[in-house]
Amino acid sequence: MPSRARTPAWLAALLALGGVEACAEAQQSLPSFAGWEIRFVSPAPERVLFLLALDDTPEADAFRADVVEAVQASFTALDRRPPPDDPAAWRPVDWTVVLALASAPEGARLVGPPDVPAFAHTTRSSSDAAVADLAAALGLALAARLAPPNAPYAPLAATASALELVTRRRPPADAQEAALVATLPEGELRHVLVGLASARDDASPLSAASYGPSLAAEAPGLLGRDLLVASSSPSPWLEPSDLAWPRFSEWLAVSRATWSAHGWPAALPTLADDGFPAILHADYADRAWCTSRPLALDASGLPRCRVLVESPGLEACDAERGWLEPVDTVAGAQDAPHFGTNALGPYRLCEVAPLVGPALDACRTTVACEGCGSGYCRSELDALPLDVCPDGLHPSRLRFVGGATAGAGAIFHVACELARS
Repeated sequence: MPSRARTPAWLAALLALGGVEACAEAQQSLPSFAGWEIRFVSPAPERVLFLLALDDTPEADAFRADVVEAVQASFTALDRRPPPDDPAAWRPVDWTVVLALASAPEGARLVGPPDVPAFAHTTRSSSDAAVADLAAALGLALAARLAPPNAPYAPLAATASALELVTRRRPPADAQEAALVATLPEGELRHVLVGLASARDDASPLSAASYGPSLAAEAPGLLGRDLLVASSSPSPWLEPSDLAWPRFSEWLAVSRATWSAHGWPAALPTLADDGFPAILHADYADRAWCTSRPLALDASGLPRCRVLVESPGLEACDAERGWLEPVDTVAGAQDAPHFGTNALGPYRLCEVAPLVGPALDACRTTVACEGCGSGYCRSELDALPLDVCPDGLHPSRLRFVGGATAGAGAIFHVACELARS
């Protein structure tokens, strides 16, 4: 039977040095104790669903190619961390792409991960190449499912119906829809982005305004609704009344979606204004780990710190993240496993291993940190503004690379010695 977590002997010994100081607000003065401690959460990546309704008519081939290129640029922008970015840290994402075909009949309108496995883009560390593969899969899926001649063109109907399905406001209508829903997380989707791209006006069977409420801002989890149209207008951003297509214009007025006539590669990344970078990558958001004195370093330049992580679940510590069983420094041997429960659920206590040798040097002195793996160091790089502190306080400059903290969905405890006066 797992035991409740107790204070490890190494942490008890460190705290006995004379107390610890908590990382405080920048305006707050910190006491001059011999030790420093901080507790923080590195969230797991949020599940994000991209619902894309793209023109599937054969005559829109050139426009469709531009749209796929634009989608790739947008995915890349959303995949990258906001400043301060650390290229040596993993880029965890959990994305699902659903394609709504405007001209397909009921029962064949939706394309998702059961049809195109690449549409489930879930990885511990994404990359520009992986995003390019996702965009390529989108282009191939479209090319293989072009509308037959004279097929009804109903992008608003397809999009509204798909959104109601993925947000569970209607049940699956057939086995294909049931298989798609089975790939989505249980409960309410919190982060949904809808993108429509069309080279002509909508021709859905109902009034355009009737599709507005399904795609309105109040829809559960709906973060953004963007429409890209093929147009010769010189202005990329216009009012709904400026759009010459009456049905899309009517829908825009009801749904309050945004639209663009040009340059979707520049337009879609503005969805970051809806909060996406902060949602996807929160490790260094507003970080200010400041101490009254610099961190103490050993002869190799390693900070005299210990980093514990309350690893979700009860599985063995994740070596790929640089997590090990904690070492009891008093006993000088590996400590017995610790288990407990926190606000995130059951956990197993692990320790984040510091980098050593060439990896430590690379972490301290290079941005790329080639060959570092997962772990931590105290950075000497001004190019990574890890902490900004007021006068009189010292930045910790602790740098976590690889998967040491990125997307862990875990609570971390850092305790460090400070340099003696």
